[in-house]
Amino acid sequence: MKTARNANIELLRICLMFGIFILHAIYHSGNQLPAVSNCLRWCVNCFVFISGWYGIQFSLSRLLRFVATVAYAGVVAIAVGVLVGTWNPSDNAFLSNAYKMIVGHWFVVAYVILMLVAPLVNSALEKISSEKLSQILLPFVFLLFWSWSQGLPLISTALPLAPGFGDYTPLSLIGVYVCARVMRMLKVDVRVDAVKLLVVLCACAPVCFWGFGTYSSFFAILVAGSVFLLFERCPIQARIERIVTILSPSMFSMLILSQKAGWTLPLFNRLNGNMVNQPIYLKGISALSLAGLLFAGCLLLDVPRRAFCYVFHEALHRACKYIDAKYYIFCVNLCGKLGFSVGGG
Repeated sequence: MKTARNANIELLRICLMFGIFILHAIYHSGNQLPAVSNCLRWCVNCFVFISGWYGIQFSLSRLLRFVATVAYAGVVAIAVGVLVGTWNPSDNAFLSNAYKMIVGHWFVVAYVILMLVAPLVNSALEKISSEKLSQILLPFVFLLFWSWSQGLPLISTALPLAPGFGDYTPLSLIGVYVCARVMRMLKVDVRVDAVKLLVVLCACAPVCFWGFGTYSSFFAILVAGSVFLLFERCPIQARIERIVTILSPSMFSMLILSQKAGWTLPLFNRLNGNMVNQPIYLKGISALSLAGLLFAGCLLLDVPRRAFCYVFHEALHRACKYIDAKYYIFCVNLCGKLGFSVGGG
């Protein structure tokens, strides 16, 4: 089930990131265009859907690379924030607040947990026969509905509230991941044609428009899956493919660089003031302009990290292989002491 990602999906990742930038520009600036922000929430789901479709193959070096990217983006965001006056290094709580900003992004924490859980999910789904698939998945589907129902009227009062439920949680990402893996197992991309995907998209998009397409919503997952499968089938020109290849590795770093608590806070606050009493179309133009500015700015801020990885590619590759080899030996020795046998490499 491991397949190389194609340029179509990398182009989709870039479009999704720009959609998230528009979402943040609107949401962090007073959410004066709630319908538009509602329609863009599925972009986060689609990012995770891509991970679920191709599968997350856990390795210690991959986790460390993820953490290193988060650390770089967080430090740069704070450094630029100091230059523009958002952060004051002389503040007694500067270091603690900076640390919280770097590691406290909900998506970062949730995605790390997803990376840790993914091997179990992959192994479990690969060993389930098609006859037992529904029996295994229905309880999990109810769990996802239970989490989503926390934001629904009437239903939220009927089902008890539990910690870890809701949109900004690891469970929401795990739910998207499992749905994508199951769709891959069922070969939905082969069985479902473009017309049916468009029907699903048109049916679910209005539901998201009215605010029921949050991160833990099945409607958001269906929109994300439909858009993914439609993008997968669309051919792109070689010239666009070259541009996509250059831009796509920066997408996750750009997400962390654009945090509200960093250098972007004054921009969000200024947009909030400028959008008051403006007609809807001007609010949309303002949000779109800020999203474009943030996208370009974060792309430039990620250049040093990309340049470092390019220059030291071979050394980093050898270091990752060394870390993974040591981690494997550690796991084998641990299993031996616990009385388990380990096969494979």
